[in-house]
Amino acid sequence: MRRIPSFGSGYWEVVATLDYANRKDLIEDKSDIMGNYFKDADLRESPDLRRRIYYALNEDPNIPYEKLALKHVSK
Repeated sequence: MRRIPSFGSGYWEVVATLDYANRKDLIEDKSDIMGNYFKDADLRESPDLRRRIYYALNEDPNIPYEKLALKHVSK
């Protein structure tokens, strides 16, 4: 079963940090080493999916996240 990285547990941040620091020797489960750790957990890493979601929400996919968030803040 493939595990999908998330920002929840902290595990993937540690694995990614060790990998980027070229310390793969400290990663116990070598199958956890990936090319892009947060591709499936962050829409910034999935531009096609991001465009589809923004389209479904009738939002401009090119709008900066901060502007989008401020647009939907309750007043």
